[in-house]
Amino acid sequence: MSLRLKQIVQIALGISLVVTAFYTVHAQTEPFSVVDATISSTQAAISAKQVTCSDIVQQYLQRINDYNLTTHSAPPLNAIVNINPKAVEEAQRLDDYYTANQAFKGPLHCVTVIIKDNIDVTEFPSSSGSLALVDNLPKKDAFLVKQLKDAGAIILAHGTMDEFAAGAMGISGRSGRTGNAYDPNKNAGGSSGGSAVAVSANFALVGIGTDNSGSVRIPAAYNGIYGLRPSTGQISQQGIFPRGNLDGVAGPMARTVEDMTKVFAVIAVPDPNDPKTQGVKRNQDYAQALENTDLTNIRIGILSSVAGVDQFRNMSRGNRLIYRQVLKTLKNAGATIVANVQLPGFDVNRDDNMAGEIDDINAYLKQSPSHQQSYQDLCNSGLTSTLFDGRSGCLTHGINTPGKNSKAYQSVLKRFAKNRAYVQDVMKKNKLDALFVPIDTRGAAQKDINFGNLNLLVASNAGLPGLAIIGGFTKSHRPMPVGVELIGRPDDEETLFKIAYAYEQSQGPRPGPQLQKSKRAEGAIDIETLNDLYERIGRNSYLQVLKDGTPQDLTPKRFSTIVRETQQ
Repeated sequence: MSLRLKQIVQIALGISLVVTAFYTVHAQTEPFSVVDATISSTQAAISAKQVTCSDIVQQYLQRINDYNLTTHSAPPLNAIVNINPKAVEEAQRLDDYYTANQAFKGPLHCVTVIIKDNIDVTEFPSSSGSLALVDNLPKKDAFLVKQLKDAGAIILAHGTMDEFAAGAMGISGRSGRTGNAYDPNKNAGGSSGGSAVAVSANFALVGIGTDNSGSVRIPAAYNGIYGLRPSTGQISQQGIFPRGNLDGVAGPMARTVEDMTKVFAVIAVPDPNDPKTQGVKRNQDYAQALENTDLTNIRIGILSSVAGVDQFRNMSRGNRLIYRQVLKTLKNAGATIVANVQLPGFDVNRDDNMAGEIDDINAYLKQSPSHQQSYQDLCNSGLTSTLFDGRSGCLTHGINTPGKNSKAYQSVLKRFAKNRAYVQDVMKKNKLDALFVPIDTRGAAQKDINFGNLNLLVASNAGLPGLAIIGGFTKSHRPMPVGVELIGRPDDEETLFKIAYAYEQSQGPRPGPQLQKSKRAEGAIDIETLNDLYERIGRNSYLQVLKDGTPQDLTPKRFSTIVRETQQ
């Protein structure tokens, strides 16, 4: 090699070493961002001493401060009811634990969670979206919340919800209106809208909602995340405001399937004080479902009709193309797609599904610190108009709802059991591992909600697991997410996770929402001041609109005005 050539090689090697060193240092010093972070990436950053749990919590609080109530170019997201006043303190305790032990407290170490406002957390009131319960500071955590905390999670905030979980528009007297993460003018879905919007907007890593008739799956679909309605009995109902406990379940919400499985594994455990959770089949390691993306032995049935109702009715060509692409992707992953699966004998009757709830509500309130010590007290408070059309409607509902000792209560249980056996039989005969169905035949969220276009009764009326996945996005100037539901066999969430994970891995990163940032001056975040602001916004929404009007009267424009006036 000539001297000249040697010099060129040496120079090239030198440049290479400098560039490598630069990128190595750059990678090591690149600030950790919570945007689209996962549980794995968050904990890896903590292990690498790239970030502390305190830093992470501060980032999430800053995002809530910057993006939750912005109104300068669109209605606000308004996904938060209360921020945990002890969140910073709890993060520091986790940092101290990690420093002392060089190990995580548990599998959810420093995992931030947005909990629906009907689930008890001792750090702040559990109001179920109602001004009537703003003083309901729980004496103990809900069972699932205790599991989360014991695993190292931080309950960052309560998420907004439809009042008393009745509705799917994200409107309540406690908080006003919640906007869709992708377009705040559109419906966020409900009744677990706040948790879904918060997770989609990166206000926390994961969320928890509750679901009777789609309250986890609808907002998950509308806000481009994953949402699970688990099988009845998988997750304890203890410490959850008991509206419709016959078919009500809590479920996780996450931006990735892997994060969902990690949360589900922690909260899907038996509760000695909840008989429904006893004797339930469980998987101790849901991570096994994610070990490979080969769906060769999986058969998925396209649910085309339920009780004679076309599940693809009134559907646009664009939405049909989205669903076909999902099925094509699953087929390419090895799954066998079975067309035209029908459930003609499925009982979609929802009559008396709330049977027993008055007894349960009375028992819940009697042990609560709230001034409302019974269902009748709630009605007489004069603060429930968005739910039952005022005091008289509220009292009438209480009188007309069958009790836990009624024939109607037992009839509903038999209906669920019959439906469950029927679906199992159809799936067995067709050798199916899951059913595929659109969540909303209109596709993406609209400004309103049309229950006639929703396909959510199979999982709800049979106590089966239903997993909302991100089907795709509309081809519009502002792309909106379109959701699909996978329905599984009883207590077989594992198979749904496997299918969803295989699909997710083929899709690449989720296109996140483009948020509008607040123009308010940045500074130290005062949690107490923010929480007071959130309550005043809700109260003003109630006094100005909801007290004498309907949820539909609280339009995006009207609510934006209320938020701006309240902040002045």
